[in-house]
Amino acid sequence: MTGPSVGTHNTHDQAGRVTLFADLVGYTEAIPVKVRERLALARRGYRVRVCRRQRDLVFVARRKVLRITRTRYVPVHGGRAEVTPHRGTFVIEGRRRDTRRRVAILLPHRINAGFPPYVRGEAVFRSKRWHAHREVDDLLIEDYRERGWDVIALGDVNTPPDVVGFPALAWEVGRGFDRIASNVDLVDVEYLGHAGSDHPRLRARLAH
Repeated sequence: MTGPSVGTHNTHDQAGRVTLFADLVGYTEAIPVKVRERLALARRGYRVRVCRRQRDLVFVARRKVLRITRTRYVPVHGGRAEVTPHRGTFVIEGRRRDTRRRVAILLPHRINAGFPPYVRGEAVFRSKRWHAHREVDDLLIEDYRERGWDVIALGDVNTPPDVVGFPALAWEVGRGFDRIASNVDLVDVEYLGHAGSDHPRLRARLAH
């Protein structure tokens, strides 16, 4: 018997539509009011958590799948005017209702154009900030793993196809900027439509 489905979608601000396409979904470039409006249509089957310190990061979970116990934000860098906003990782802690295992979900949105040919310029700045963000994520993953937690990492990590987004996790899926990774094997991986965004939705299922 497989576990819950996990998804990630960069909704591209106002362009994309919020769709509830998995049991656990991490949205980047999200507009919180749009997520809440969509959840209102779905009645009470979901919980939403908005990152207060980086409000474009929004996480949604089916109530019957995950009991959310705590959230926190881990800052990585303060950004730079006309280049990038501040960046960090939104962490959602909870307990799966089926297995009772503790799980930590990491939702980052890393700086873009951090690799050659550096199409946005600021090559050194972008590369250093991207690698710093991956290092922070890996340290978080290792800490939770050492304490016996399961870990899921998902989001727009702006990672080229030939670069691993989350080296600290055994399984990672996604061919483009958006990735899903876990210490639990991932199955039934699929790309869905863009839903108005310039990013497709990515979904997978935990193997157990």
